[in-house]
Amino acid sequence: MNQVLVYLDSNSLIGISDGRRDDLKLCIEKMLDGGEYLFPFSAEQVGEITTAEQSSQNALRLSYLRKISRGKYFSHSTNELEFRNEDPEVVHGTINEVPTPLSPEKLFAEFVSLDQLRSARAALELDPSRLNNLSGQEAVEEINRALSKLASKQGVGPRTINELMEVLVGIVRTAFGDQWVQLGQTEESALRDFQIVTLFMVLDAFGYWPDDLNTFKKGSRFPDSRHVFNASFFNILVSDDKKMRRRAQAVYEVLNIRTKVLSPSEFLELAK
Repeated sequence: MNQVLVYLDSNSLIGISDGRRDDLKLCIEKMLDGGEYLFPFSAEQVGEITTAEQSSQNALRLSYLRKISRGKYFSHSTNELEFRNEDPEVVHGTINEVPTPLSPEKLFAEFVSLDQLRSARAALELDPSRLNNLSGQEAVEEINRALSKLASKQGVGPRTINELMEVLVGIVRTAFGDQWVQLGQTEESALRDFQIVTLFMVLDAFGYWPDDLNTFKKGSRFPDSRHVFNASFFNILVSDDKKMRRRAQAVYEVLNIRTKVLSPSEFLELAK
């Protein structure tokens, strides 16, 4: 595909398809008519814009997704990572075939307590109110300084986020390498997934645009991290969630991923 690939967060999709963001809708229509931009969809988007209780609403939202994606689907599974043609209705049916009794978001939310995260930030002397005034790149530099300071004090430990990720990658490669082979998943794909999702959550742990208590309990950072992973294969990520945008920028900075992260207002400027 030679077009500029744009990944819209679920809130933007819902706002447009429900008639609350006509400015974005007109912008997207203009871009589609020009042929330069395309808006492929993902299973995560389909899952978040639909609810079991609202079949008519689901149909309208999925119809809009079909229109702007031109049926182009970003498919990500254990042994599949590609753009292919698919219908949002089919994907919706597939992801709802088997009920999931346990929510991965809830499981992750309960894995580490908020108090534990705050203790870790205190040990590193990281202040969210200061970090949140920094760009993604500046925040990474600040966290690296804190890690280096703590490592020097203790005589051991990673001195940068990159070094921390190298340690974590080594652990997960040893623990799951054989499983990836058995499932037909490439190490490159598995590690990219792990690095992006883990780093997105690590930044929350360090206090860069961290979740408040209610959001933390819901475990929203997990589905947000999935969107950030998907968008890493696109040219542009558009989100009206400032926390998500800032952490996504930092993730892409650390991993040298060239996806641009824009607010809806910034995205609208592209159509002018």
